[in-house]
Amino acid sequence: MGAPSLLAKVIANKVSNEGSSNKVKSDASSKSSPSSSASSSASGCFASDTSITLSNKKQIPIEQLQSNDKLLTTDGSTIFSTQFMLMLDKNRFSQAMFHTITTASGHNVSLTGLHLIPIIENNNTINYIPAKQIKINDNVYVMSNDQLISSAVTSVTIETKTGYYAPMTTSGDVSSKSSSSSSASSSASGCFASDTLITLSNKKQIPIEQLQSNDKLLTTDGSIIFSTQFMLMLDKNRFSKAMFHTITTASGHNVSLTGLHLIPIIENNNTINYIPAKQIKINDNVYVMSNDQLISSAVTSVTIETKTGYYAPMTTSGTLFAGGIMTSSYANVQNHEAAHFSMGLLRFYYWLAQLLFINEPFGHQNIEGIHIVPKAMYELVQFLYPSALRFS
Repeated sequence: MGAPSLLAKVIANKVSNEGSSNKVKSDASSKSSPSSSASSSASGCFASDTSITLSNKKQIPIEQLQSNDKLLTTDGSTIFSTQFMLMLDKNRFSQAMFHTITTASGHNVSLTGLHLIPIIENNNTINYIPAKQIKINDNVYVMSNDQLISSAVTSVTIETKTGYYAPMTTSGDVSSKSSSSSSASSSASGCFASDTLITLSNKKQIPIEQLQSNDKLLTTDGSIIFSTQFMLMLDKNRFSKAMFHTITTASGHNVSLTGLHLIPIIENNNTINYIPAKQIKINDNVYVMSNDQLISSAVTSVTIETKTGYYAPMTTSGTLFAGGIMTSSYANVQNHEAAHFSMGLLRFYYWLAQLLFINEPFGHQNIEGIHIVPKAMYELVQFLYPSALRFS
């Protein structure tokens, strides 16, 4: 490939479009940002003038991506192929605020402020941070003459542009003309980290990857502990990296969730309020299971980590104990109860399949990627009722 390319969590090539945007130079010492009628963090991630690098080295406009297109990405050591799965968000006509990052190698990419981009730390490890936190001299991965190299950021400008797209790939990454970035914002589509332990109804804990259809798990409604059934894996990816919020409680329990995965906290009036994991704060109270008893425990720490592999199990109750902490089955939605209601037809089909002795009503659980059923439902909701979804 002739033109150099920046590696984002998807390899995207920023195409110049002079006169189409309003630029404001970012000042590293300034706490303020220019006012605008555009959203400072649109749900979309990449600007509409972004070009994506396919595995055959051809670059196409981001709007032309089709399901199963093969794109280029990297894990920081090698360049390899990934597949485009679906557009998490798309809006051709709305304006949004973008952080345009330019590197010494001449690459640049425009991302919304909460979109993740990997920087190279001094010990050569990768650290995914929101685009709005990128600073001059941070090093990012770029693809130049088909080679993976690091390049220093030379400028960050804040621009208002029209149109944005949020592509999701099987690896969670893409490559752009300027830099490497994440195909997800601060939350990947996956929900739980691969090192999560799930509590079965017999009190035994097993790795999340070992869940099988019809397994009986423990959960709670906030008053009693009861049994629920594992239905299907909404999403599964053993090899992709994602950003997780690892929540630790005073009781010693911990769980790693993507930022938009819902987790219930206990309000002062003892009611349950489901909030995204990224909104959890120190001293928030959550339900944990300790010595077979349901108790509340205060959050003592929240750390953001990059881990490999993620899983999104769905249960008949819409809840489960993960790492001994009560969590929701749902992510990327505004309301847990509404999400659970919308899955009513799936539960009916699941129960009907059980009566008919169908062992795998949703197909084999070893399939990687987003399951076709929730994927279709997600796209339907995005079309009919997009405000029900949460992107940032």
